[in-house]
Amino acid sequence: ADSSWGHYVLSSAYQWAGRYDDALEEARISVSLNPNNAIALQSLGNKLDLAGDPSGITYMEKAQRLDPANAGKHIQLSFLARARFNIGDFEGAGALARKAVRGDESYAPAYFILALALGQIGQLMEAQTAIARCDELRPGLVAERRKWQPYKDPASNERLQVALVSPTVQN
Repeated sequence: ADSSWGHYVLSSAYQWAGRYDDALEEARISVSLNPNNAIALQSLGNKLDLAGDPSGITYMEKAQRLDPANAGKHIQLSFLARARFNIGDFEGAGALARKAVRGDESYAPAYFILALALGQIGQLMEAQTAIARCDELRPGLVAERRKWQPYKDPASNERLQVALVSPTVQN
């Protein structure tokens, strides 16, 4: 009951089961039990962002500082880029997505969020290149994401959808 890792795992299980409030509560408990557990911090930050709470960014950034050599850093950076995109920080989202791509040039979701961010700041050619690379690495991902609704808040989901279907990102 006092295991940060146990609560982290339970939080993840709840997330996959669609029990988002329970997932968030378990993530909070996990971090309270070990405030320096980078994976638990990343998980809480991601869940907060998806629930519409921008404070999730702070937790994800702390996780990056605590574990800069994490093997899954490119994934975590992609989640952080998505969170930055969600608050309208398109420049920041683009910079984080670029770091994620540099960390693993084969991770398609990093190219996806990079394309969305670049499209929003008017870097259209590069956005188109990124979306094409995403589709090349994982055929069908872009089509799947046309219906993607990761956020609890419909406005956040709509922001992703509008960015994806804008002419700037069309492939």
